[in-house]
Amino acid sequence: MPTSEKDALGYLDAVKQTFRDEPQTHEDFLEVLKDYRAMRIDTTSVIARVKQLFRGHPDLILGFNTFLPEGYKISLAVGDAKKPPPPRKKPVDFEDAITFISKIKRRFQGDARVYDSFMDVLMRFRSGRLPIAEVYLRVAELFKDHSDLLEDFVKFLPES
Repeated sequence: MPTSEKDALGYLDAVKQTFRDEPQTHEDFLEVLKDYRAMRIDTTSVIARVKQLFRGHPDLILGFNTFLPEGYKISLAVGDAKKPPPPRKKPVDFEDAITFISKIKRRFQGDARVYDSFMDVLMRFRSGRLPIAEVYLRVAELFKDHSDLLEDFVKFLPES
């Protein structure tokens, strides 16, 4: 199964698990996807509906970026849904990655578990054992109280 399909299935499972006590939210999300596929709504409408449905779950909201067409991105800042799509993001290089890893090490110097877990997630992704959507969800959980780190991490994710 191609990575994109595994990513989609992993993300759908994460949505289902998150809303296991609110099945209507899961059903509403599936309806949004059906409406988009049938061309009854456009990408901007999908973004607005996903932000509304997943309110209070930033990991799911930002994780949905993986599946948006090029030029679109969900942001958690108030009013961003009214802004035009952002330009393509600046490519990151090796130095950016080293700086980011160092920032994580410094931030969690008193809690090696977070750093070690982060590195484990990256290694599992690199070896093909973890789809990108699952990587995002796991990192979002590790960085749940550190939104700046999560925003920095997203810069390293593939645009598709």
